[in-house]
Amino acid sequence: MASGPETLLVSSKSMRRRRVGNCYDFRPVTKKPQILIIGVDGATFDLIDPWIAEGRLPNIAAMIRRGARGPLESTVIPNSFPGWTSCTTGVNPAKHGIFNALIRKDLGEYRMSVVNSRDIRYERIWQILSRDGYRVGAMNVPCSYPPVEVNGFLIGGMLSPSLESDFTHPPGLIKDVMAATGDYIIDLRSKHIPREQMRDELLRSTELRGAAMRHLLETHDLDFAMMVFTETDRAQHYFWADMDATHPAWNPERGGRFGDVIRRVYEAVDVEIGRLIETTGPDTQVYIVSDHGFGPQNTYVYINRYLAETGHLTSLVSETVGQKARYATRDLLDSVGLLDAARTVRNTLFGAPETALDTDMKSGQMSSKRSNIDRIIENVDWSRTVAYALVPRGVRINLKGREPNGIVDPSDYDNVRDRVIADLRTLTYPSGERVFDRVFRREEVMEGPYLEFAPDIVTCMPIGVPSCHLEPKEIFAVCNGATGSHTDYGVIIAAGPGVAAGAEVKGARLMDVAPTALYAMGVPLNDDMDGRPVAGLFTEEFSASHELSFRPNAAAASTDRVDPFSVAEEDDIMDQLKGLGYIN
Repeated sequence: MASGPETLLVSSKSMRRRRVGNCYDFRPVTKKPQILIIGVDGATFDLIDPWIAEGRLPNIAAMIRRGARGPLESTVIPNSFPGWTSCTTGVNPAKHGIFNALIRKDLGEYRMSVVNSRDIRYERIWQILSRDGYRVGAMNVPCSYPPVEVNGFLIGGMLSPSLESDFTHPPGLIKDVMAATGDYIIDLRSKHIPREQMRDELLRSTELRGAAMRHLLETHDLDFAMMVFTETDRAQHYFWADMDATHPAWNPERGGRFGDVIRRVYEAVDVEIGRLIETTGPDTQVYIVSDHGFGPQNTYVYINRYLAETGHLTSLVSETVGQKARYATRDLLDSVGLLDAARTVRNTLFGAPETALDTDMKSGQMSSKRSNIDRIIENVDWSRTVAYALVPRGVRINLKGREPNGIVDPSDYDNVRDRVIADLRTLTYPSGERVFDRVFRREEVMEGPYLEFAPDIVTCMPIGVPSCHLEPKEIFAVCNGATGSHTDYGVIIAAGPGVAAGAEVKGARLMDVAPTALYAMGVPLNDDMDGRPVAGLFTEEFSASHELSFRPNAAAASTDRVDPFSVAEEDDIMDQLKGLGYIN
């Protein structure tokens, strides 16, 4: 027999069952969150604004009319893992330690490992609020597996192994969710499925995710809630060319069948946003944020091939007889001006050419754990390599005493890095346009105790990321797989009590989101947070009644570095990352 009150969740809408001894009573859930953050992965005003003008996104349009909006600058490496982690911690990647889906956990080896929440070295907003006694709920935020214990609930997002894994707090919460919604989808498993199936799964996943969050809002008393729709990101990666007739991978037949997929996913998210706002009611401040923007990626850039051509990397990859014959034929056609015509005929007869990832899938290379990264590591001559890339938008110096087979003397580190940077800045597309609009030394754009784990050089592109494959002979290739990719600016839209109606905010950064929410709730910021409340977002009256305060940072979010994945789970997650293009 229970010795005291125990709260149990039930599926009845807006009711909580409370057990006292052997008796139960029911009461309505009346505590709605003060703050609701809705993440829309990869959302961009480049698509939102035209579709609002066409009347296709009425709920987002209504939020903008009664609230504030503006561009939201991503992290310097704009992908979901450092992005959403900076969004929820308020610090730059060198303070929280997450730079990509794969991170280096030991400076003494080249090997990369799948990131998990225990690798985050800084408190996330739900931990800060839980520590202060607030009730919190978070669902599907990337890099949140395994779930930490919070004063409320947490459902892990991308990289959670499966519905059977312990990816929720409290354990088993997903059973209650699925009993109420019928199903739940953690994430798209792979891009290597029929496009009709991918479209249908993205739309279904959006609806299920919205239903799950509504159920949790209706059955939990909360002060703060956050969830992320990742479906927009997946749709934009793999269906961009289908809606863009100017893209080199545009195919009219596919465009006719799938040209509306991205729009339909945005429309589905808009519907769910409207339902969530209705569920929380008028007293909740609602934020829509994205971790980066999106645009068309026309060309693959093979960064390690360029480092090899400029003498910074020596590859052990040798061309087969068949590859040499293909390259010779291509060079001959190019020399007589017939290469483009030949490609058009080939694409018409046989479809678009395979990407390196597609080739891996067919040849069975994808079945081996970490195959892409391991193949790069195994096929670099480290005794003659001074710079290399294992992650997108990052180049690392093969430094003696730090890398396992480093050859660059620490006294020569700055000179070598400067030479590599100079060469990266001169790389241009065949059109003459510069590939990297900015190339930084890491300390110029990040600061913190985990800077040593960051790439030595950060390469920024207007759209997209370089591929790390060693095999291609050419530095450039037409994008045929992921035809859309990340840009540096996402969106922030806010509405609700205290938000300035009609405000156009400027200068907002992704790392400002958590500090903004803490400030709005009257909670002090950690004194070493890089982010600040978004300027111009609130009314004068709200700002006058809220004081910006600080307190000493608590200890690191976790000292538990035990890898939570079994061998089979990590194999499966690696395959998922490869299938979605995160390991390229």
